[in-house]
Amino acid sequence: MRYWTLVIAIVTTIAIAACGGSSSGGGGDDSGGGGSGSGNFAMSGQLPSGTFSVSPSLQKADASGITHVCATSTETANAERVCDEVASDGSFELSLNGELIWILCAINSNEIGADMLVACYKTSDVSGTDDLDTLPINEETGELDFGELSIDSENQVATSDVELADLLGALDLEQDVAEDIAGQDEIGLRYQNPDIDEDGEIDAEQDNRNYMLDFHVRFSMDVSGTQASMNNIIDSFLDSDTTTATYLHTGIYVAYPSAFSSATTGSVTFVDSAVTTDEGGSIPANTPTSDITVNAFGDYLGFGPNISQSSELPSGTIKFAMGDEELTFTGVRTPTLAELNAPTGRIFPFIRFNKTSSVCTTDCTLSGVSYKWMKKTSGGWTEASLAELTSIADSNGGAISIYVNGDDEKRFMITIPITDISGTIDWSADNATLEGGLTADEFEGIFTTELCHLGLSYDDKLGVRYFENIEDSASCDGS
Repeated sequence: MRYWTLVIAIVTTIAIAACGGSSSGGGGDDSGGGGSGSGNFAMSGQLPSGTFSVSPSLQKADASGITHVCATSTETANAERVCDEVASDGSFELSLNGELIWILCAINSNEIGADMLVACYKTSDVSGTDDLDTLPINEETGELDFGELSIDSENQVATSDVELADLLGALDLEQDVAEDIAGQDEIGLRYQNPDIDEDGEIDAEQDNRNYMLDFHVRFSMDVSGTQASMNNIIDSFLDSDTTTATYLHTGIYVAYPSAFSSATTGSVTFVDSAVTTDEGGSIPANTPTSDITVNAFGDYLGFGPNISQSSELPSGTIKFAMGDEELTFTGVRTPTLAELNAPTGRIFPFIRFNKTSSVCTTDCTLSGVSYKWMKKTSGGWTEASLAELTSIADSNGGAISIYVNGDDEKRFMITIPITDISGTIDWSADNATLEGGLTADEFEGIFTTELCHLGLSYDDKLGVRYFENIEDSASCDGS
């Protein structure tokens, strides 16, 4: 199967998905954050007496207990880290970027690596079966006061007495949306280790320590059991009753600032899981592999393996070694193979290329591209709600990338917005990014038969990039 490049702008960086795999990482502040943050959403609380250390910076040699409360956003390719040193009365306050999904953890900076973790916040029984392991903020400006937290250090769980309705109200999160997120947000716990490089310092309080771990999940869009082609989306959407999303594989990619390590590749160890990769076959637990996809962009380097469609994804601890450095992600929890094979609750963009003339049958010009955001259900597809979409999808929206008539250089990209569940984007060079020497006149005169090597994807706020593979039409060169 041939995978073609897809470029997605993530804040001020560019993440590139290359042949055979995809890049990850990017965004965020290379300094890793620090301080109580500069966002507009205030999150505060109180630690119980006896659980925290006063002035931890002065007692690092022998203090015990919680010294900091840290929040990490789980967004694909754009992790943000914010920490607050616990005050003398046990209080803390974080200023967070609203409209992101965060995990909130209490830590002891006197320890090293994963031993720093004391507990992460959890909201129990959101849906009766699933807990919220994250805090999905849907409000750019607001506040949430937890009151006094309860700390269960044995199980590494923090809770509060805030009523669920009050919590969701503060986050501006609808109950049904919270239930959907609760069913898939354990993946955010991969950021619970505040000292991923295990140097004894909180990553968020150091320069060039903004480490990221993303999951790129590929699906084949199939119609009545046959992979969809470009012909299926010319003047029509994929049929919601007969279209399935067939799971292909998942790339697991680390990203790190090049100022932290100049090594462009390395090895991966799944400490607690045996997996099968597309590149190297079966990998027993705790066995390093160097069969990986290498990624590099901007000031970030990265790499990672592609897990085959027949393998469960790894869970537990994952170690990435690059040169003399090693990064350890603990508490990794991933979707099961059954969940990937039946991605109920996941949202996908459906697109349609509109011909200028409905009676044209070949070499037709285009008037626009229509889109609608669809949610997978147990019985097929239904249109997502705007609340569902904006709560889970990255604000950059979806991305369409197309090479013109099989040319490996000339291509264009169009953004699928999340401001509306459905709509149409006019076929104008003003609405596209043109690359490889493609001119505005050439773009606006493209024929339907020249639409080749479609890349269709979007990033979510939990750390997953979803790809929808659709084959070329027979008219594409090299297909």
